[in-house]
Amino acid sequence: MTTFVAALAPRIAGWPFYPAKQPKNWHLRFTMEDVNGEVVKVDASAWRYALLKRDDDMYDVVFEPPDLRNLPGVLRQDAAEIVLDGEIGEYLRIKHICDIEVVDKFDERLAGRDNSISVLRDHFRRIVSD
Repeated sequence: MTTFVAALAPRIAGWPFYPAKQPKNWHLRFTMEDVNGEVVKVDASAWRYALLKRDDDMYDVVFEPPDLRNLPGVLRQDAAEIVLDGEIGEYLRIKHICDIEVVDKFDERLAGRDNSISVLRDHFRRIVSD
C-alpha cells in the first residue's frame, strides 16, 4: 500500500519520495522534545543493543542507552525507534522487528549478547535478506 502511495507522489526535481524512512548517513545524534516541550539532545553513539531472534523469524531488539535514563518510557521508546529507523530504515524495522525494548542495564539473559550500536547496521544487513 505505501509503495502505491509513494508512486502517486508528484515528480519534483531534487525531491525523492519513498514509501518509508530511509537509513541515514549520520552520527547517531538528534534532538527531540520532552513532554514539557523542552529540547532533549540524544547522542546514541554510546548505546548498546542486543538482537534476539524469535521463532517466527522476526527479531526483538533491546537497547541500553546510557543518555536516556532520566527520560520517561514513551520518549525512550520514541528515541529507540528513531535510532533504529536511522540505522536500518523504517521498512526493514517494520518487516523484521517485532518488539523494541529500552532498559537501563542489560540483565543476565542478555549478558554477552550485546553489541555496540556502531555495528547494528552491518549486523542487521548480514542476518536479513531484503
